[in-house]
Amino acid sequence: MDRQNVAALLLIACLAATPALGGEFQDIAQLEALAKSAAAALLPSPTDRQRLQVGPIQPKLQLQRCANAVQSGIAPGLRSPGRVLVELRCEGRPGATWHLYVPVRIVGTSAVVIAAHALVSARC
Repeated sequence: MDRQNVAALLLIACLAATPALGGEFQDIAQLEALAKSAAAALLPSPTDRQRLQVGPIQPKLQLQRCANAVQSGIAPGLRSPGRVLVELRCEGRPGATWHLYVPVRIVGTSAVVIAAHALVSARC
């Protein structure tokens, strides 16, 4: 075999051994959806003017892809109304085990009254 063929075979072998781009890290959008569903089971149902706000989870966070299903649960500790801390965990092969704590809270809008002009108090 000549050098070009050997180099081409080595390149093909290296590319075949390399995982696909993005395939080695856990998808952040999937983690956010899992945290949201875990919190929805515990928090009161949001009204039509409310929603669940997840995270934020840093978009550049590079957690090893979990070989098993990512487990979710409510983190121990103090809880406040409308807020919960969700624990996401991957328990798998050594070096790929991780825990992530994601805050989830209910946020929304409420109707309020606003004066169109300054209000002056009248003294009697």
